[in-house]
Amino acid sequence: MTRPPGDTGGGGKDGGTSVPEPGSIAMMATGVAGYGAAVALYRRKKRKEKR
Repeated sequence: MTRPPGDTGGGGKDGGTSVPEPGSIAMMATGVAGYGAAVALYRRKKRKEKR
């Protein structure tokens, strides 16, 4: 169901809060995990260079 452009999706008698799809949550989690892994690898590489 699509909403009209003027509808913000806020409360009201028939509205509710929009909930993201599970696929969107999974993509976001994958991106956050990838970013964390990249930072960890960067730090490990920097630590090896100091020795």
